[in-house]
Amino acid sequence: RKITPRTKAVIAVHLLGGPCDMEPIMEIARKHKVAVLEDSAQCVGGSYRGRKLGSIGDVGIYSFQINKTMTSGEGGAVVTSDPLIYQRAARFHNMGTIHQLFLDRSGPDLAQTFAGENFRMSELTGAVLGAQLSKLDTMVAQLSANGRAIYDGIKNLPGIRLRHRPDPDGDIGYAVFVEMKDKAMRDRCISELRKRKVPAGRMSGSVLLPIQESVINKRTRHPGWPSFNSPRGKKIKYGPEGCRQTLGVYDRFVQVRVGPKYTQRTNNYIIDSIREVYNLVV
Repeated sequence: RKITPRTKAVIAVHLLGGPCDMEPIMEIARKHKVAVLEDSAQCVGGSYRGRKLGSIGDVGIYSFQINKTMTSGEGGAVVTSDPLIYQRAARFHNMGTIHQLFLDRSGPDLAQTFAGENFRMSELTGAVLGAQLSKLDTMVAQLSANGRAIYDGIKNLPGIRLRHRPDPDGDIGYAVFVEMKDKAMRDRCISELRKRKVPAGRMSGSVLLPIQESVINKRTRHPGWPSFNSPRGKKIKYGPEGCRQTLGVYDRFVQVRVGPKYTQRTNNYIIDSIREVYNLVV
């Protein structure tokens, strides 16, 4: 219902360690002949029905910022099986030029030249990332096992509502999510868990764009920002009413972080704490 002739791509965001339900997304996108971009920034190493996230759509996007599955401090990557998109991405991140190495991988130069920017990763950052990459499968396996153990330990609590996971086996176990009745109950649950030294918090500590003052007032680094100042963009109103369901989910869910080095004893302590607090609060 939301796809129009102006739609160029659908962005599937694999959020907080869990994959999107990619099968219906791909089906709708292919039906309407629009591209699919997978934002896998928060789910590096995850999968959906046996396929690695970022390899299902037309383009996959990864982040290596400090809070991600593996990190080089900052940075990211783009992957695609389309030679033209690959070459355009290579030009965009390298001041509009393309090195022979990229052409050796993708074939003849297909992309017209254009003015790019400088998003090149340093050699030192790349070396750090290479070391992290060699550990990725191990880290994801440990995270997934710990997340699965905690979910299994609390799923039989009477009336408990947990995060919907389209593919539990592909979830990297970044965190466990428990739904409360409302924001007040969520905050009390977080407070009680923290008293017990359990790493609990809201779903995200990041900026909530729908209620960010700069977004509501359409302020960017330049007043001519096209998405805000085109004839269509000027008609769009931003604010809490635009994402009521999203903000409602944010207000109700408790996040309990999971670590790859958790022991069985740690997992059991977290399980017991969640069960105790859930029965106390609910």
